[in-house]
Amino acid sequence: HHLIIIIIIIIMASRVAVVTGANKGIGLAIVRHLLLSSSSESSSSSSSPSSSSSSSSASPIHVYLTSRDASLGKKAVEQLSNEDDEVKRVLARRVDGNDDDKRPTLSYHQLDITDEASIISMRDYLKEKHSDGIDILINNAGVATKGNNFDTDVVKFTLPCNYWGTLKACEHFIPLIKKGGRIVNISSRAGAISKIAKQDLREKFQSKSLTLEQLNDLMRKFESDVASGTYEEAGWPSSAYGVSKIGVTALTRVLAEDHKDILINACCPGWVRTDMAGPKALLSTDQGAETPVHLALADIGGTTGELWAEKHVISW
Repeated sequence: HHLIIIIIIIIMASRVAVVTGANKGIGLAIVRHLLLSSSSESSSSSSSPSSSSSSSSASPIHVYLTSRDASLGKKAVEQLSNEDDEVKRVLARRVDGNDDDKRPTLSYHQLDITDEASIISMRDYLKEKHSDGIDILINNAGVATKGNNFDTDVVKFTLPCNYWGTLKACEHFIPLIKKGGRIVNISSRAGAISKIAKQDLREKFQSKSLTLEQLNDLMRKFESDVASGTYEEAGWPSSAYGVSKIGVTALTRVLAEDHKDILINACCPGWVRTDMAGPKALLSTDQGAETPVHLALADIGGTTGELWAEKHVISW
């Protein structure tokens, strides 16, 4: 009899996370906390905001910081990697003398969600690089205009990124997301359904049987009602940003219904001190990143299709 010793080395596959619009603000803080949280998970830190994660989430995480402007994005990666002491420590960590056991990794890739060719380019890159799929998509990229200006130009500036870009990113990346993966869409309380004055229009957005096609028709109707000056009598608020986020929350619900094998949630990060919200906002970017990172990493009990804030489900 020959004694055959088979040594099987199982290399823990790393989780892959993609964060859009991540060169500054909440997006950058999300990238930072994904790296730090994943590191504290793997060392079973009870102080980690995601210490309730399932055991599978102890595998190392590979985070893609993406941005429309490649030079700003690469600069953000360099600053995180070289100037942020906490991140520097986790990226360089050694485990049991091994070089890369459970170290998180950080990469840059250009991604402009208003440009479908850019989305497809990143999708193809991820397909090739991570043939078994990705785990987390955080749709953070968004725009807002300063002040209360409201006209067709503001709508044409806001919706292509906040709604149509988020939709396109979901459509192209969902086929890559592993079973049990997560999508987190950054929405806002500014997109509260109560902002819509007419009940019949509100009910269309809130309908359990709303399809993606119907939702897209509603968003196009907003665009055309603003262009024709009939938006007020149709029941729309005079806020392109607000309606874009109503769209994102509704999109989250529709996609969650259509893709039961992944958890798809939206969240309001709160009023955060960013270029968008200004210096008077109450929360730091680190605080703004808490709920998105919780939805990406923590055990959320299989909850999907909901709007969250402060790490719990809120009513839309």
